[in-house]
Amino acid sequence: MEKCKNIYDKHPKITFLGYQFTLGHMSFYNCSKLSDITFPEQLIMPNASAISNTAWWRTQEGDMRYAGNTLYYVSNQVTDIDIPRGTYCVSQDALSKASEAKSITIPASVGRSEE
Repeated sequence: MEKCKNIYDKHPKITFLGYQFTLGHMSFYNCSKLSDITFPEQLIMPNASAISNTAWWRTQEGDMRYAGNTLYYVSNQVTDIDIPRGTYCVSQDALSKASEAKSITIPASVGRSEE
């Protein structure tokens, strides 16, 4: 994929203002210098590619990873997926690596994107 060619590749920080924001497919993909992201109260991120390959992305660790209150990744180490209350969105590919999952609990707080 081509390197990010927009203003965000020149700046290391972005802050989303407002209560709810939807990040589209590959919005900040490959913006290699984007290291500090302040997410809105309700982030709708249907696809984790929106922020993949950013400096922020590369620093994330853990078996369940979140961008704000959006779950975007679950590792194959998790067998019982208990998505915590307050999670607003689950990206469409968040569970693609969760091959060992035996159960999934989804709270009522998870919204639904119309995209």
